[in-house]
Amino acid sequence: ISMWFKYMEMKNKLATRLQKRMAEYLAKKPGAKIPEATKRGLEIKQKSIAKLDSKRFRIRMYFESTCPHCKRMMATLKNLQEQGYFVEAYQIDNERISGNLFPIATVKANPGDVKKYNITSVPFTLIADLKSKRVSQPVKGYQSVNQIKNIMSLIETKSKVDGGRI
Repeated sequence: ISMWFKYMEMKNKLATRLQKRMAEYLAKKPGAKIPEATKRGLEIKQKSIAKLDSKRFRIRMYFESTCPHCKRMMATLKNLQEQGYFVEAYQIDNERISGNLFPIATVKANPGDVKKYNITSVPFTLIADLKSKRVSQPVKGYQSVNQIKNIMSLIETKSKVDGGRI
C-alpha cells in the first residue's frame, strides 16, 4: 500500500510538472495543439483538486524563525488560509519574532510534539483529515499550494479506498 501511495505521489508530481511545462510551451507557441489525452488528464487532475473540502483538512507547520524555506512556506499557508483551510504555524526555536514578520499567526511549539514527531528539519508540515481522522506522513521542506492540495487529494483518495481505517 505504501508503494501505491508513493506511486500516486510521483504521478501527481509528474502531472504538475507536465502542466507547468505545457503552460510554458503554450506561452511561447500560442497556436500549438495539446494532445487530447493530455487535456483530459490535466482536466481530471484540476477537478479533483478543485473539489477539496476546506473544512475537512487542517494543516500544521513547524518552523524556525530564521529559516528562509519556512518563510517561503508561510506564503503557501497564507494562501491556503485565504481559501478557507485551517492552518497552524508552530515555532520550534526560541528567537523572538515581531508580529508582522510572518503573514499568519504563530505560536510556540510544544517540546513534546517536537520530540514525538522527531522534527530535525524545517519546514515540517502535517495535514490532518478530520473526516477519516487520519494524519499525513510528515511533509518536509517547502511545498507550493498545489503540492499541498495534491497531498490532501491523496489523503482523500486513500480514505475512500480503505474506508477511512487508520
